Parts: sequence; structure tokens; C-alpha cells
Amino acid sequence: MADCKAYATRALHQAGVDRDRKKWTRHGSTHYLWDAKAIDMAVSYVLAVQGEPMAVYDGREE
Repeated sequence: MADCKAYATRALHQAGVDRDRKKWTRHGSTHYLWDAKAIDMAVSYVLAVQGEPMAVYDGREE
């Protein structure tokens, strides 16, 4: 988990995200996502329920 957070943090900084903005909580979630519905619910939570909405990358080149 630490390696993943470090890699993602570097990518966020390279993308211009404010270095002073908190990006992670201490430790992290260890919930298993067993099926597509669980994944959809987790994505919805991350994008829409944690406060200020996040930008969404849909994979398409602009």
C-alpha cells in the first residue's frame, strides 16, 4: 500500500496537484471488492461522497 501511495503521489505532483493538499489518510482501506457492484459502489464513494468532488479520468485522450 505504501508503494502504491508513493507512486500515485509522484504522479499527482507531476500532474500539477497542489503539493500541500492532503492526499491520503493514515493506513488505508482493506475492504475486499468481490464483484462489479462492490467496485462500482467503492468508486462512487471515492468520487462523490468524501467531500469535494474529484476529477475523473475516463481514459480518453483529449
